[in-house]
Amino acid sequence: MKNIMLSVRDRIKVLEHWWNSLPLKKQQQYTRILFISYALLTVIILLNVFFEIAQPENNIKIEHIKPPELQGGKSPASMQDTVSIIIKNKIYERI
Repeated sequence: MKNIMLSVRDRIKVLEHWWNSLPLKKQQQYTRILFISYALLTVIILLNVFFEIAQPENNIKIEHIKPPELQGGKSPASMQDTVSIIIKNKIYERI
């Protein structure tokens, strides 16, 4: 884990040195490109969501949660809430 952290730190230092060595105009250009890409991606995703919501066949069906079906023919009565079962360990009991 320490090797990974050291390699990440070294890579960050290299990238930071590269970024600082760029001229200011180039840094601004990269920042604008990154921001425009992010804004464009956000608009595309929002439009996609709005178009999907606007379609009339998109109905959400809400139902009760069904219990899992058991294999081997066991009855659902045997499935109980395990939180309510108290398992005593003889090590922790008082004598």
